[in-house]
Amino acid sequence: MKLLTTTIIKVLKIWGTIVILFMISETFFACGEGDEGKNSTVKIDEKGDTNDDTRFVAIDDSHFYINDVKYTVVQGHLEVTGYDESAKLGELSLFSDVIYKSNHYKVLRIADNAFRSCSSLYSVIIPNSVTTIGESAFSYCVNLVSVNIPNSVTEIEDEAFRGCTALNSIVIPNSIVYIGSLVFEGCSRLTSVTIPDGVIEIGSEAFSGCKGLSSITIPNSVTNIGNSAFKGCTGFTSITIPDGVKTINAGAFFGCTSLTSVTIPNSVTTIGNQAFANCTSFETIVVIPTVPPYLSYNSFNNTNNCPIYVPSQSVDLYKTADGWNKYKTRIKTEGNENSDARIVEIDNNNFYINYVKYTIIDEHLEVTGYKRSENPREDVEIVSDVIFKSKQYKVLRIGRDAFAGSTLNSVTIPNSVTEIDDFAFYQCEKLNSLTIGNAVNRIGKYAFCGCINITTLILPNSVREICEGAFQVCTKLSSVTIPNGVEIIGNSAFRNCIGLTSVTIPNSVTSLGVAFSGCSGLLSLIVKSGNLIYDSRDDCNAIIKTKNNELITGCKNTIIPNSVTSIGESAFYDCTDLTSITIPNSVTTIEQNAFSGCTGLTSITIPNSVKRIDHGVFRCCKALTSVTIPNGVTDICNGAFDSCNKLTSVTIPESVTGIGIGAFSYCSGLTYIDVLPKTPPKIINYLESIVHIDIIDPFLYTNNCPIYVPSQSVDLYKTTDIWKENKDRIRAK
Repeated sequence: MKLLTTTIIKVLKIWGTIVILFMISETFFACGEGDEGKNSTVKIDEKGDTNDDTRFVAIDDSHFYINDVKYTVVQGHLEVTGYDESAKLGELSLFSDVIYKSNHYKVLRIADNAFRSCSSLYSVIIPNSVTTIGESAFSYCVNLVSVNIPNSVTEIEDEAFRGCTALNSIVIPNSIVYIGSLVFEGCSRLTSVTIPDGVIEIGSEAFSGCKGLSSITIPNSVTNIGNSAFKGCTGFTSITIPDGVKTINAGAFFGCTSLTSVTIPNSVTTIGNQAFANCTSFETIVVIPTVPPYLSYNSFNNTNNCPIYVPSQSVDLYKTADGWNKYKTRIKTEGNENSDARIVEIDNNNFYINYVKYTIIDEHLEVTGYKRSENPREDVEIVSDVIFKSKQYKVLRIGRDAFAGSTLNSVTIPNSVTEIDDFAFYQCEKLNSLTIGNAVNRIGKYAFCGCINITTLILPNSVREICEGAFQVCTKLSSVTIPNGVEIIGNSAFRNCIGLTSVTIPNSVTSLGVAFSGCSGLLSLIVKSGNLIYDSRDDCNAIIKTKNNELITGCKNTIIPNSVTSIGESAFYDCTDLTSITIPNSVTTIEQNAFSGCTGLTSITIPNSVKRIDHGVFRCCKALTSVTIPNGVTDICNGAFDSCNKLTSVTIPESVTGIGIGAFSYCSGLTYIDVLPKTPPKIINYLESIVHIDIIDPFLYTNNCPIYVPSQSVDLYKTTDIWKENKDRIRAK
């Protein structure tokens, strides 16, 4: 899953936080998927002319600028060594090969400090030729939101992305074995990091101050966690230290104030000074080694005075060992209570049974956690009844975040459980077998989001509500049975389940959000007859609100019936296999993001009945080569055609009176824009609640193409607010 990538980068540049307001709680996906690591070649002849529209400026035979980026010849190859500080780089795609004066050079390295403090850089695609990202190469690029690092990169040097405070996700390629010091230090908005198997060491302060991270998976290959590697990661709620780590260095997790527990695996031999100090929310510390690891000074200071559980045969050894003896009053061992199961008592209300944590709440039990690193099989069967301290309790609920981020392979939920709470199995990426008991009536928000190995889903007849994002990004899910009895299916419930080919909505459903956007493999959408709220009339392969004739969800095989009057918000969002669609004249409204991310759509004719093109309706339709905007449209809203980079021309009809910010931004293939109104349309921020906007030009990054206006209105356009920013481009028609 690629979070908050190209699509959102563009929106953030143009609209501040606009998308967050009208698509809040959604997970965003890049419209530029597939660009990662792409290679491109530019050829420059003896005169300095290029084989395309690439800009080339020579400094000397070894130094030159290409598209405002400086390249330098070093020992027969090229390095990226800087940029034109007067340029606005925006979205940057580096070249892999340069042919100059009959010499063919490969771009192998991004040099130290190459883009340091470049505030105009928003995203960068690094080609597969690059093997090294130099020290501080992108440090303090405070507006850098997205970077694609290809598998060719074998070394990311110290401080490479330090202080990139807008960076929100990063995938470290499989080729990396060492994450250098301070590489992502201070990336405070970083919410997602993928560290590949093969990384051996995480360097000092590598992720220090990454407050946005709520969890991170450290691969089994890691043996050393450096000094202050995760210091101040206050968003961490869970962490799994794999069995293989030998050294946890000084301050490694210092000040991770949201962490509630940690398990020290059997492989650990050394725990450094203040390694877990100031983890003030700790409830338990579990130490697996029978021989006490070397413990430096103050390793567990200010950790909520929580118990430290050690093997029963080693209690006395721990209580007398250097370093550990400081915590001897907190050192405890496992307990047992009327069961053959492995039980570890925490206190009177909390205990573990076979690695699963149970908590007594209101005379029943909830599953509230899991000892991830201790279960060798990673198969979990949750019990339905527990006798604890001579009292019997029923297990009624799987609590919030109970198994989030764990490496479970299979789970069986008993018939006693009535609710699976929010994020309960969030991003359990190895989970491939799921059995849900027949009493569950609610599946919470994002409960199984990111469980990418679930292939089949059979929901029990007891289910009444499938909440927002419940099965989002279950990318291998190919079959789902939604039982008759389900009443509510929330927004994004099955978003980006790209393996789904068909969906049938039972007649019991009364509330259905934008639940299937991004399910690009869908061929069939059917609403069962008898549903009083929704229908799929005329075998249209779509879901329609019966009362107001609004099409709320479509797929690549949808045929829009003539009775439809409105195409709803995100109805075809990320329907990447949609190549053509006929919008009938009955349609008067196309709501925001309706066709956003339809990267296969090549042309569209908007019917004369439509008066307003809403926010982001065709954003990121990257294959769109032509569009007809009818005379009658009065408003083209924010980002309506943002990033339609194969559009070669656009005509704004006389009827248009308002154009939204960023309406045609990043349409980099445009050769001209025809504007027919004699009076310049107003440039409007249609999302009135947004007041902090840095860039409002609707024609930003449109290839600097000419803007043709009525001859009698040229001077008026050149002197009108916002339009005058493009006065050098405005010409008489």
